[in-house]
Amino acid sequence: MEDKLTIQEQIDEYLSSLPEGTIITTGSFKKILSKTYGQPEGSYIPSDYCYNSYCKDSQWDKQKIFYFEKLEKKGEFKYLGRNYPYTGKVYYKNNAEYGTWVNGLFSKTFF
Repeated sequence: MEDKLTIQEQIDEYLSSLPEGTIITTGSFKKILSKTYGQPEGSYIPSDYCYNSYCKDSQWDKQKIFYFEKLEKKGEFKYLGRNYPYTGKVYYKNNAEYGTWVNGLFSKTFF
C-alpha cells in the first residue's frame, strides 16, 4: 500500500512541474492541488510559502520552506523555487518590516 503524501510533499511535487518565474494565483494553486490530491482547498496556502511576506499565524518561522515572491496584485505569486538565493525585505501585513533576505540568508529585524 502506497503511503499518502503530506501536504508539503504534494506542493513540492506540483511545483516541480512548473518553470521558475511562473506566475500563479491563490485560486488556481488551491484548485489544482485540491483536484490532484483530494485535499480541501484550504490545505494549500501559497502566502505561507513567500520569501517576502510574513503572516503571524502561519508556519513561516517553523517550516523554513519558501517558493514564492508575493506580487503587488492581490493573490498573485511568482514561483522562484525552493532554496532560492532571495534578496529583499520581508513584510508583515505588507507594511511593517519583519526581516531581510540577503542571498538566501534571512535576518529577523522586527517582532
